[in-house]
Amino acid sequence: IDLPKNFDQDKAAIEDLTLYFHYDRAIFDINRINQISNSLILNHSEFTPGKILLNYKLDVSTKLQDEQIMELEVKPLLGYSLTSKIILDSVVYTAKSLIETPSDSTIINISGDCLIEYRAVEIDKKFGLILKSQNPISSTIDLDLGLLSEDNTELSLFDIHGNLVKRLINEPLKSGNYNVKYNVGNLFNGAYFIVLKNGINSKVLKIMIIK
Repeated sequence: IDLPKNFDQDKAAIEDLTLYFHYDRAIFDINRINQISNSLILNHSEFTPGKILLNYKLDVSTKLQDEQIMELEVKPLLGYSLTSKIILDSVVYTAKSLIETPSDSTIINISGDCLIEYRAVEIDKKFGLILKSQNPISSTIDLDLGLLSEDNTELSLFDIHGNLVKRLINEPLKSGNYNVKYNVGNLFNGAYFIVLKNGINSKVLKIMIIK
C-alpha cells in the first residue's frame, strides 16, 4: 500500500484501514483469510459473492510498514486449471496527528485508487496417478501423483489376489504434484495393482512385472 507522499508518519499515524476488493464470482469463492503479518490486526471482514471488505485497527503509535502480507483461501467452482484475479479497488483510512493531544487531534480521511498491481490467483492442481515406467516393468516403478486435498494419502501395491505387498505412502501430504519410485527387485513376476487414495479421491492402476 503506497501512502501519499505528503503523509508524514513521524507526525501522524494510521488508526483505521479498510481495503475493498472484487473478483470473478463465477471462477472461485473465498473460504477465509489467513493473516501472516502481525503488524496489522484484522478488526472486521465481509465476504459477499464477488466482493471482499477487510477492516484493520491500529494503535495510534503503530507505523504502517511498507509491506503487509495476507493469504486468501479460495474454493474453485469451475475446475482446477482456471486463472482469475483478485482486484484491490481502493484503500480508505483515517489518520491521527501525533503532535496534538488525542482530544484535539485532527482526523484525516483519505480515499483513492490503489497503486498495487493486479495479482493473479492460479489454480492448477489435478488428481491423478500416472505410470511413467514402461509396462511391463522390469526394475523400477516410476509414478507421478497429483493430489487435491491435504487429507491422509495412501499409495499401496497389491498382488493379483488383493493382498497388500507394500504401503508406499501413508501420511498427510499437501496438495500438489509428487514423484514416487519403487524397486521391484524382490517381487515375483505377475500382475499387481497400485492404488492411490487421497481424501475422497481414489485411482487404481494395473501393472505387470516381468524380470
